[in-house]
Amino acid sequence: MIIVRPPLGLNAGAGLPHYLDDARLDTSALGLLVYLLSRPHGASVTVQEIAGRFACGVERIRSALNRLTAVGYIERPSRVGREQDGSFGPGSLIVREQVQR
Repeated sequence: MIIVRPPLGLNAGAGLPHYLDDARLDTSALGLLVYLLSRPHGASVTVQEIAGRFACGVERIRSALNRLTAVGYIERPSRVGREQDGSFGPGSLIVREQVQR
C-alpha cells in the first residue's frame, strides 16, 4: 500500500478528521484507516506487516481493506505499486485521507 496524505498544515485547526465520524466504517476498518494514515506520506506497508502489528489474521485485515476500498478511502488503480520507471505495479493500494469518488 502507498500512503497519500495532504501537505502538513492543510487541515490545521479544522478539528478532528472527518473520517472519524464516517458511519460507513466499522471498528476494524476505522482502526486500520487511522493506522495507515499515521504512516508518513509515501510509506509502504504490507498486509502481513499490519496483521503482525495488530496480532490478527490476514483475512481480517483484507476484510477491513475491502471495506475501505468500497467506501473510497483506498484506491485500486489498474496500475499500482511504484516501479523503477515511476509507474504503479501489481498488488498495491493507494490509501487517501479523503474519499475518492
